[in-house]
This record gives sequence, structure tokens and C-alpha cells, in this order.
Amino acid sequence: MRGGVGVRRLRSVALTATSVVMVVTVGSGVLAGPAWAQKKSITCTGFSGLIVLKGETVGSLSGCSGATGGSGTYSSGPYFSVYSTRMTIRWANGTSTTVGFLADVSNNNTGCSSGFKLKAKGRVSADSNGSTASGAKVSFKFCELPTVTNGIYTMTMPTGGKFKL
Repeated sequence: MRGGVGVRRLRSVALTATSVVMVVTVGSGVLAGPAWAQKKSITCTGFSGLIVLKGETVGSLSGCSGATGGSGTYSSGPYFSVYSTRMTIRWANGTSTTVGFLADVSNNNTGCSSGFKLKAKGRVSADSNGSTASGAKVSFKFCELPTVTNGIYTMTMPTGGKFKL
């Protein structure tokens, strides 16, 4: 009979030890998370550009996070403020990111000193930077100013705006 109590205690100790090991292992995975699960993203706090009628749109991004070198320049196809388009961003560190998006007029002009605000949403289609990934969501808002000089519109970021990809 005494051997039966010892066996039960041994089973109980073994089960408790296994449970503790499982909790510690699972708990460690939840806290740290695997490297592949880390979310990649780039956020820029400055955006400006020019829309040349029937031509290319060009501009710059500044205050950018990630391995970008802090800024970048972009170019895209014509009329990007009205139609869907593709934009290639060349980062200060020599890498690039290409995004496709659709811009639409916003009902709210908050943050724009004049003109009208547009909202753009899309996805990253190619990336050599490593701070974002193909398929990542893209979103930003910008102000298109009403003044046209020599067929060129000016764009700025609304107050407090962010360019996220």
C-alpha cells in the first residue's frame, strides 16, 4: 500500500512539473513573439508634391521611420489625385517601395488651409527596403491646393497627417 501512495505522489509531481514547463514556454512565446510575427511599417510625417497636368506627379516624404534614411522622393503617373495609380518611393538610403492606391475626395477638409482634402488607400506592391512588405496597407491624406500655376497643382499634408505604409 505504501508503494501506491509513492507512485501517486510521483505522478502528481511529474504532472505539476510538466504544467509549469508548458506555462513558462507558452507564456514566453506570447510575451516575446516570434521574429516573423513582428509587424513592419513605415510612417512619414511630411508629404508635399506637385501634380503636373497630363504629366507625372512628383514630390517628397520626410520624417519617415524604419530603414528609410528618414526621407524619400516619389513619382507616379498622371492625375493621381483622381484615379488609381502606382507610386514609386525612392528612400534616402537607396532602397525603394512601390505602392498602388486610389485617392478620393474627402467630405472633411479639416487640416487643409485651403483647397480640398483627399484620402488615399492601397497596398504595397514591391519593396526592397525591408521596413514594410508587399501586401501591406497604405493610407494617407493630402490637401490639393486650388491655385494652379503653369498647369501645376500643389499638394501638402494636412495638419497632423501621416503617410503610412
